[in-house]
Amino acid sequence: MILLAIALTFAAVDFTAYPGDAPISAPPAKPLLTGPAAKHATRIREAAVKPADFNGHYRVARWGCGASCIQWAVIDQKTGRVILSPRVLSACTAAESEDAKYPDWLDYRLDSRLIVAYECEDTANGVKFDTRRFYAVQNGQLVSVRMERLKGELGAAS
Repeated sequence: MILLAIALTFAAVDFTAYPGDAPISAPPAKPLLTGPAAKHATRIREAAVKPADFNGHYRVARWGCGASCIQWAVIDQKTGRVILSPRVLSACTAAESEDAKYPDWLDYRLDSRLIVAYECEDTANGVKFDTRRFYAVQNGQLVSVRMERLKGELGAAS
């Protein structure tokens, strides 16, 4: 039953509506670590040397910022440009990330420019995530597409 709820939750996300950029064949560019990105240089550099995993030629980097939160960025491996996430993601509970009844913090695909961020806005609700935010890469920026509140443990989006 729990796996069915997860499948239904993820099935509601249409990654194909946001087709990704073409992959690059050249080696990845070094990340441009200026401004706020410089504070996270080590994590961004570590991620930048790995193969693209988002939107054809981007790599997602993530790092912890406390017991139940992460920060993240996307690195354009074509240009080296680093786009920091618009917000820190927090969980309502400290459930283990390997726990099969919860999604990962972020969901994205190599062939799509859509990224879905799971987070918590109401710590009293007793679930790990109660909200998901949809972002898309547009003109080199991470743009907010929409936000959904999740019902129940993961349930259908409202």
